Amino acid sequence: MPSKDLMEEMGTAEKKRLALQAEELKDNGLAEKQKELDHAVEQNEVNRLILFIIQILLLLLQIAVRFVIQY
Repeated sequence: MPSKDLMEEMGTAEKKRLALQAEELKDNGLAEKQKELDHAVEQNEVNRLILFIIQILLLLLQIAVRFVIQY
């Protein structure tokens, strides 16, 4: 477990890093990052839908193959 001094030093360093990042991004940078996040979330939802459709199609294919094999 880190010492109290080390924990305080790491906390201070993290606060400085976050402040610097916020300064670099400003409003335009934050807005751009929000657009990137929104796009990633949208793509993830589309990908999950595509995966679901593929799973349904594979299930239907398995059912069809079993039906053909039986008859």
